[in-house]
Amino acid sequence: MKKTVIFHPFLLAIFPIIFLFSHNVNNLYAEEIILPLLYAISGTFLIWIVLGFILKSRIKAGFVVSLGLIVFFSYGHIFMLLNTYFPIEDIKLDFLSYHLILFIPVLVLFALGSYYFIRTKRPLNNATKIVNFIAASLVVISLVGIGEYYITESYSLDQIQNIPKESSVQITESNNFPDVYYIILDAYAGSLSLQKMENYDNSDFLDFLSKKGFHIASESFSNYQGTRFSIPSTLHMNYIQNTVDIKNIDLNDGRALIEVSRDNPVFKNFKSKGYTIYSIESGSVHTTNMNNVDFRLCTNEDTASQSEFDSLLIETTIINPIQTKLFSDANREKILCGFSELFRMKNNNDTPKFVFAHIMLPHRPYVFGPTGEPIDSGSLALRDDGIHKWNVERYIGQLEFANLKMKGVIEKLTQVEEPSIIIIQSDHGMREGEYKNGYEFMLRNFNNFKAYYFPDEEKNVYFETTTPVNSFRILFNMLGDEYELLEDKAYVVSKKGDQLEDVTFALKKPNPELLD
Repeated sequence: MKKTVIFHPFLLAIFPIIFLFSHNVNNLYAEEIILPLLYAISGTFLIWIVLGFILKSRIKAGFVVSLGLIVFFSYGHIFMLLNTYFPIEDIKLDFLSYHLILFIPVLVLFALGSYYFIRTKRPLNNATKIVNFIAASLVVISLVGIGEYYITESYSLDQIQNIPKESSVQITESNNFPDVYYIILDAYAGSLSLQKMENYDNSDFLDFLSKKGFHIASESFSNYQGTRFSIPSTLHMNYIQNTVDIKNIDLNDGRALIEVSRDNPVFKNFKSKGYTIYSIESGSVHTTNMNNVDFRLCTNEDTASQSEFDSLLIETTIINPIQTKLFSDANREKILCGFSELFRMKNNNDTPKFVFAHIMLPHRPYVFGPTGEPIDSGSLALRDDGIHKWNVERYIGQLEFANLKMKGVIEKLTQVEEPSIIIIQSDHGMREGEYKNGYEFMLRNFNNFKAYYFPDEEKNVYFETTTPVNSFRILFNMLGDEYELLEDKAYVVSKKGDQLEDVTFALKKPNPELLD
């Protein structure tokens, strides 16, 4: 008799990972799933071998392991579905109690299913073949979807970029340029939206900056409502639709814009002027592995923090309830590393330096209280995951902690003999919360934070009313270049997702009908 080949546990171990990747392939890189796949396969193999030895049957062990994998990877989906119809807020239970209500029946069903496979006298050879086929089909379907993306939706930067590419960066002799710090506080809202939307007064931090010589744009707004558009447009000193041929890319395809961010003229220009470039990484794919960088700081290798894919995957598993207990420290470490590197920057280099720092505060996940105390928000998701809704108290708490850490950084950076140029600018507004009308939508999404410190006081006026697309144009003009300033505009992705719509007019005066 031929031996029955058992591979369905391994296919069911990798299927959820491949499936999740296939549904997010336009925002992820294949290398992000390598470690999860290795962990899943090795863990499954170890459990199968041990259980097979205990049960004296590889076939029965295979079914118990497969059942366990189905429970493990489907738990988060069941929880989110349950929460859709019976929201946590309505039932008024704490996060862990709500999970316990679901966990007990799931555990009972797993125990009953395992008991059946262990005690059954029926031969399971044919059943194994059937489950092998089903598992293989699931994996193949997901792989086909991934392959289709890489074949039909993949792109070449040479095809989508409208600007000419430079073959190399020509470095000129240093000309006593000042150090430049460009600090992105992700999702840090402007004072206008904080006051109007959340009744929060941020004047303490603003007064501190003013006393240190910073100028604060009172009604600043971003050009786009999200990081994937804002970062590349800022670093290209141009609007996305002028930087790439948007007809050749899917506007929901984050990978195309990630590549545009990495190869940008801002870094090339600083490099050509003899600057040493430091990139303080947040962990976001939008500011990781940038080109023309001399020193990458707070990399994933340094801080062991989660990737966005890791967070998405864990949200679907049975360890979702305790993921913040396991991984919150890594998120805190990544953020604290950014502030620490800014604080330790020295001002005595032989060459001027450009420091590009992206810090994920006050953006979720919520892991800090207002004085830096660790908190457990129940989720490490970067976006609203359908369970953990907008929490203004925790958002304000992280904003206040960002203020606290930035005060220390500013004290250090301004206590130097040769003054630096310092720009603190969020990539977009708070974005989250209830949208009661179109004007509130615009305020939440586009009212960003902008404070700047220029040694040449006369040039500050040019920076007051401009948006991020002009930030580096103004800065490079101070260093001897001659860039024309662009008209400041705001864009949103159309409802069909196929174009960018100009909504600048909505920021000028309330328009309740806009984008309702």
